[in-house]
Amino acid sequence: SLVYNLFQLVCICFSHQLINIVYGGSVGNGECGFVFGAADTIINYSAISEHKQLTSLFKNYSTGGVMRLLESHRDEVQTIAKGGVIIGSSKSCKNEMVLVRNNILSMQSHPDLSPKLMMDKIWPAIVEKGFVSEAKRDFYEHEMTNLHTIP
Repeated sequence: SLVYNLFQLVCICFSHQLINIVYGGSVGNGECGFVFGAADTIINYSAISEHKQLTSLFKNYSTGGVMRLLESHRDEVQTIAKGGVIIGSSKSCKNEMVLVRNNILSMQSHPDLSPKLMMDKIWPAIVEKGFVSEAKRDFYEHEMTNLHTIP
């Protein structure tokens, strides 16, 4: 895969948080509280254009743009790793995608999951643990069953 040829390590969700801590960043509760569903991530092409491996990966975003990504988290990276570069931000997570040490791509979102997989495997645990109120359940379930992750 192109991603694994370009980066020494790709970190998703919890490992995104860990790698940023390891290199001097910090993690804490997100300002939005618990987040589940799709987030429109604004791609920072001015930061991407300075890194050759990122320009090939994000070539469809050469003028910036928005990438819709799936999320399920309560904590998030609040301060990125020292020397890290923010390459994507969303309303629910300002440090959504980060390039760490020029060879580690990390992201809070879940490009590894489909909406169906999130609803089948992650959603039942979220409901069981009480992460979402009764009022929000219908909203999330409706959003995920009517979701298209690629705008």
